[in-house]
Amino acid sequence: MRYIPFAAFLVFMPVALAQAQDETLFSRLSNQTLEKILKDGKIPFNKKESEVKGKTITEYIVTLGTNPGWKASLMNHGDTISMVSFGFKTVNQQEITLERVNEWNKKNFFSIAYVDKNGFGVLAAGLDMYAGTNQKIIGEWIKMYSTDLNKFADHTK
Repeated sequence: MRYIPFAAFLVFMPVALAQAQDETLFSRLSNQTLEKILKDGKIPFNKKESEVKGKTITEYIVTLGTNPGWKASLMNHGDTISMVSFGFKTVNQQEITLERVNEWNKKNFFSIAYVDKNGFGVLAAGLDMYAGTNQKIIGEWIKMYSTDLNKFADHTK
């Protein structure tokens, strides 16, 4: 009978350690950890690396949202991450007006929108990690962006 509690401890210990790891605070994000967060969240992605001024930049093209699924560029800057989605037009393929984008920005504080030089709507958000964050918070940040992406697509129709 004494060994049953110890056996239970051994069974549940890996789960507790994994949970604690997800909640450990950090102020810099590795690509390995970001990829784990994306995989754990079942978020499809393609990794693209490029050289800029002698520094390797990694960009993740992720698919978020609901039908049909929107593409976003996720960039890990080490101490910040950013997500940007391009190419929003109206249902009739009309340019997004500045007024329409300003309506979005007045009501939504998580992500910002702007109109690019070609008249396309762009949605962007960033997460600063200087004060500390964890895998759980980053996963929730991605979910919030995904929700805003769907709302913005509806807003720009």
